[in-house]
Amino acid sequence: VREKGYNVGFIGGGARGLHHFTEMVGADCCVTINWEGTADVLIKQDPPVVQRFLQKTPDSVVDELIEKIEDYRRGYLVNAISPEEYADFGPVVYFRNMFEEAWSKARSFIANRRTELGL
Repeated sequence: VREKGYNVGFIGGGARGLHHFTEMVGADCCVTINWEGTADVLIKQDPPVVQRFLQKTPDSVVDELIEKIEDYRRGYLVNAISPEEYADFGPVVYFRNMFEEAWSKARSFIANRRTELGL
């Protein structure tokens, strides 16, 4: 992305393991983590800093993913899906549905809270 000059940012959230945070060291990104069970554990463990984010994925791993997972192949290879197919591409649909569900729940929570507060 950087080599092509794209002006995008990376924000990660939902870390389920300490490595989901610690292995982002060195990346130009923002990662959110919980205090309890994540940040407090990291402080206590004080693990060594290992920069993995910019390490190249081995070609053998990419090749195996391309061979075994059709949606990975279609999402990874240039022109494997057309712009017209993008909106209905399985991983995009999954992400969009998850986002819309969470957004709807957040809006409902806010509306209920405003009602409770008489706003």
